[in-house]
Amino acid sequence: MAKLNKPKLTINEQIVDMKKKNITFNIVNEQEAKNFLSHNNYYYKIKSYLRVFDKYGTGEKKGLYYNVDFAYIKELSTLDMHFRRKIIGISLDIEHLLKVKMLNDIARNHEEDGYTIAQQFIKAHPDVFDRIKEKALNSACEKIVEKNSGNFSAWHLAEILSFGDFIKFYKTYYSTYSYMYNKNETMENNLMEVKFLRNAAAHNNCLLNTLRDNKYEGFSLNNPVYDAIDKLKLVSTNTLNKKMGNRVIHDFIVMLFVFHTLTKDKNYTNIRKHTFNDLKSFLEKRVIQNSDYFNNPLFNSYYIFVKKVVDKFASYAL
Repeated sequence: MAKLNKPKLTINEQIVDMKKKNITFNIVNEQEAKNFLSHNNYYYKIKSYLRVFDKYGTGEKKGLYYNVDFAYIKELSTLDMHFRRKIIGISLDIEHLLKVKMLNDIARNHEEDGYTIAQQFIKAHPDVFDRIKEKALNSACEKIVEKNSGNFSAWHLAEILSFGDFIKFYKTYYSTYSYMYNKNETMENNLMEVKFLRNAAAHNNCLLNTLRDNKYEGFSLNNPVYDAIDKLKLVSTNTLNKKMGNRVIHDFIVMLFVFHTLTKDKNYTNIRKHTFNDLKSFLEKRVIQNSDYFNNPLFNSYYIFVKKVVDKFASYAL
């Protein structure tokens, strides 16, 4: 049976719809909410954050939200925006660090000229080559593509490829010369999580609305990263299982682990300090600015877990 289309709602009707769900407008009044929905966010996205909040389980209010003001939803959506921006910044740094590492390793590899591995990769991935050709038509890399088409090197591909395709190329190089490198240092098995989170953030997908999802649905646990965090003894194994069961939190911890590993060298001290101190400041100031809005064990438990991991990595950057 086909699913019936839901009627579109005007801004005024959206307010009425929320009131029917027992959402109040005491902290943020109705006019302020209308302004927010008109200029800062939209109802479909805002409603998705309600998944984090509790409903009455029994009684005449069964199915309605329990103690939720519009201010709470607004705040969570704003925190999510800041969270996405942090993710994008860290992922861009990771991408750059991966390129620096791989190209330096190729430069030191006497068995590789930088062209052989590039041609090997392109031959094995014709779909990637098709995407490269498209970049000759309309992209900031069009001159590189036009000038070197048919004779790409590793350093050309590092400039041209999307992050997802670069990960494939990165894996191709390190798997081809696996006898030369330590997988624990190359991070090649941990990059799909970074890609997933980066793409979600770049497309402005809601992230913090998923906090009730913790059943490993749609993804696999990254066992090496899980084990590394478990060894830190920051939380109990039971808590770690629950928190790493949420894909967004899981992938964010993997992302932090990748960044931590790639910046261990003393030459990266400044970027390590800046990144982890920035995250600490975000968690200790902006996230708890309106902490009374989230008297919610679910939200609080994730906050405590993530803060402990960030604090630990930050301590390594001192």
